Amino acid sequence: MNTRLAMEDAVQRLTIALDALEAAVHRRKANEETIRELEEDVHLLALDRSKLASELDDMAARARGLEMAAHQASQRVNRAMDTIREILVSNGR
Repeated sequence: MNTRLAMEDAVQRLTIALDALEAAVHRRKANEETIRELEEDVHLLALDRSKLASELDDMAARARGLEMAAHQASQRVNRAMDTIREILVSNGR
C-alpha cells in the first residue's frame, strides 16, 4: 500500500509540474508575441521618425530659401526707395 501511495503522490507531483510547465510555455508564447508586436511598433516609429526628419530638413531648407528671398526683396525695396529719394531731391522736392 505504501508503494501505491508513493506512486499516486509521484503522479500528482508530475501532473502539477506538467501544468506549471504548460503555463510557463503559454506565458513564454504570449511574451514572444508581445515582443514581436513591440518590435513592429518600434520599426514603424523609426519609419515615422525618418519621414518626419526628412520633412523637417525640407522645411528648414525652404525656410532658409524664404529668408534669403525676403532679405533680397528688402534690399531691392531699400534700393528703390533710395532711388526715389534721389529723384525727388534732384527734382527739388
